[in-house]
Amino acid sequence: MRIGLVALALPCTALGVWLYLEPHTFYADFPGFGAHWVSPMGPYSQHAFSDFGGALLGLSLVVWAAARSLEHGLVRVALLAVLVWGTAHFTYHMMHLNMMSTVADVENQTALSYFIILPAALLIDMSRTKPRRSLHTRPT
Repeated sequence: MRIGLVALALPCTALGVWLYLEPHTFYADFPGFGAHWVSPMGPYSQHAFSDFGGALLGLSLVVWAAARSLEHGLVRVALLAVLVWGTAHFTYHMMHLNMMSTVADVENQTALSYFIILPAALLIDMSRTKPRRSLHTRPT
């Protein structure tokens, strides 16, 4: 569970920092390596991109706290928060296909599905275990 939470927290933190500190370079250059997935989607807004970065950093904080504590309720809330954000983000892009090349659309949707599939899988895994205060096993 902790590994899965860290696997969600790391990219959210990295994206949040980039968006907050360098919103224009995120707009112009994301995801990098010569690909441009954001600029074709519409005009640049420093306010919107910085706010999105701050929101991702807030989401990251909750996921990092869940990874550290493994407290059942916090883990569930963190995973649901990522799942809601991931689903909303994925859905927006599904409704705005053909603003990029087909290859870029497929790559983008594949990357975005990560934030649906991983939290959903972790939530399913949680549902198979008996609810308890903490998810980590303690030596007796």
